[in-house]
Amino acid sequence: MIEPPSRLTYTWRLDIPQAGIERVSVSFIPRDSATEVIVTHERIATPAARTRHESGWIGCLAGLARFSEAL
Repeated sequence: MIEPPSRLTYTWRLDIPQAGIERVSVSFIPRDSATEVIVTHERIATPAARTRHESGWIGCLAGLARFSEAL
């Protein structure tokens, strides 16, 4: 689901047997001259998978911040 310009929601599935279908929502909230990005990742099957996803999202958001600062 896409709600321009504020939200993107999609499903995600890992290629491992115990993983179910996860849901990711990314919200974009205007804050003065900036945009706050909120990622909500739901339906994660295990604590270990949650930790891996958290690490991945931290890296993705750090990369987005570096990219936007370079503009």
